[in-house]
Amino acid sequence: MVVLGEPGMGKSTTMQYMAYNDAKDLLSTNSNNITRIPIYLELKLFSKSETIIEVASHKVGIEEERLLDYFTKGKITLFLDGLNEVFIEIRKSIRIEIQKLIAKYPKLAIIVTTRPLAYANEFKETPVFVLQRMEDEQVKEFLLKNCSHVPTRALIFNEVTANIRLGKIVRVPLLLKMLINVVLNNKGIIPANKTLIIKRFIQNLYDRETKKITSDIDFRIIHRLLCFVGYKTRNINGSNVGWRMEELEAIIERRIEGSRFKINAYEFLDYAMDLNIIVNDENKYSFIHELYQEYYASEEMFRESAVIK
Repeated sequence: MVVLGEPGMGKSTTMQYMAYNDAKDLLSTNSNNITRIPIYLELKLFSKSETIIEVASHKVGIEEERLLDYFTKGKITLFLDGLNEVFIEIRKSIRIEIQKLIAKYPKLAIIVTTRPLAYANEFKETPVFVLQRMEDEQVKEFLLKNCSHVPTRALIFNEVTANIRLGKIVRVPLLLKMLINVVLNNKGIIPANKTLIIKRFIQNLYDRETKKITSDIDFRIIHRLLCFVGYKTRNINGSNVGWRMEELEAIIERRIEGSRFKINAYEFLDYAMDLNIIVNDENKYSFIHELYQEYYASEEMFRESAVIK
């Protein structure tokens, strides 16, 4: 199965929820069903030399031979999240490996997520599901679950249903959640476009952390470095892959050396992770969502173009 969805539609959340439910059923003593073992893999964390079989084997702690036997017997569900986020150098090989797994192990359940523009029907005869934007009732339900302030709920719902342009932007979970935060923290003001929603949301994160910390860090420096990291990592690979510490440190230190910023790479990463903008998974650093990386990259591009002019 291939699950397609635009940024912020909830592809990863859907995969994690499915894997969690499978694991819960597997561990339940009351379950009478034969439940597959779920293996959730974030493809953005793959190194340039790793294969799906190698990573899956390491993830569950069994030998590859035994894992392949489970594949043959249909005892595994592979959740392969973010086909659009792998290193450029292994995009072709990862797709070929998935094609081979589908062909060789017909009882193996494989679920792959990616963006629509990153999928060219490589896995023929594999069912494709496209995540749709939320309808009015779904928007209402989402607001009810994620916003306890009744006037704000009403304001957002009325604006989303009346403003076609805004509705197209925020009828996805991630952006609607950002909008709730922005409206609650900015006197009920609704930004005019997607970029302003993200920008205001991120500024709220900076404001929140400024109130919590005791140091005199200037979050304008953190912002500038995040913009630089977003631009450089996207320019190098075109997607939100996971970088080893030494790789990312080299990128950050080069920028710091060319500036007067009084901060080092480790301090910057600590602040970025406290903001929950950068995450560390399996000792690899990446933006928590590709949407964040795209935003920061575009900010850096805009700044650079303004300097050139």
